[in-house]
Amino acid sequence: MKTLLKVEDLSVDVGSTRILKGLNLSVDRGEVILLLGPNGSGKSTFLHTLIGDPRYKPASGRIIFDGADVSQLPMVDRIKLGLSLGFQFPPKIRGVTLRFLAEKILEKRGLTRSEAGRLIEKYSHILNLDYLLDKDLYVGYSGGEIKRAELMLTLLQAPRLLILDEPTSSLDVLTQKYLLKFLLDLHQKTGQTMLFITHDLAAIAEIADRTAIMYLGDIVEAGPTEEIFYNPRHPYTIALLNSIPSITGKVEDVHPLPGPVPDPVNPPPGCPYHPRCPFSFDKCKSKKPSRFYFDHDKFVACHRFETK
Repeated sequence: MKTLLKVEDLSVDVGSTRILKGLNLSVDRGEVILLLGPNGSGKSTFLHTLIGDPRYKPASGRIIFDGADVSQLPMVDRIKLGLSLGFQFPPKIRGVTLRFLAEKILEKRGLTRSEAGRLIEKYSHILNLDYLLDKDLYVGYSGGEIKRAELMLTLLQAPRLLILDEPTSSLDVLTQKYLLKFLLDLHQKTGQTMLFITHDLAAIAEIADRTAIMYLGDIVEAGPTEEIFYNPRHPYTIALLNSIPSITGKVEDVHPLPGPVPDPVNPPPGCPYHPRCPFSFDKCKSKKPSRFYFDHDKFVACHRFETK
């Protein structure tokens, strides 16, 4: 399977603070990846660096998209290559409709009016947005309708990598399930490559092929999603899964994440998780762990595995 996106040793500074610290990530063509991390882990910085936001420049490392180094490429050129964030509604403008925005997107792609019309009808029907096509934006739109409309406009742009930033946030449970079922069906029918960036493991995990766990600017564990769920190895991953309530589990089995939330401006030395880790020993406090690979796509960054 050919790699579509490869991020190599990416470091990014925001002001005088290093937020991303040598991050590595690869996404194969046709794969669905879940990048999971708490607030302050660097997810947003990674996202904006990936799409070419001019406020976020790599201090070192590379972003390779379909074999080309796009690390210094402007955002507009990355969009042309199919590397961009999902569509977000513009500021409130009176009289703008969903159909109008959809037609403008397809006009830029060079589609004829009849071709554009068929695509608009197709996606508006699939996403249950027919009744909103000619309605002013923001006038009575619910949170779920806005999410679905933004997804429709994103898909009309024909992205090669569909990047979804917190796609289920602010949605009720039924709308979440509807949206995720649509994305799963889309992937199964078209092989669309997807990168989910979220803190909500439970909502996305059922459709992700692989999961990467992010903590304080780097990925501490990655592997097949089923493996991450049922055989987690990094102490943070274990604690994270233990903090998620289960429908079938007992309430007393749920435990909050231990210790204080670290300060990304003044991160702890050595392993960034060591102040919260029940397995910490002296080496953890002074040296950052290397990656220990169990397979080519499965690794953990933890000193406990370095001698195994």
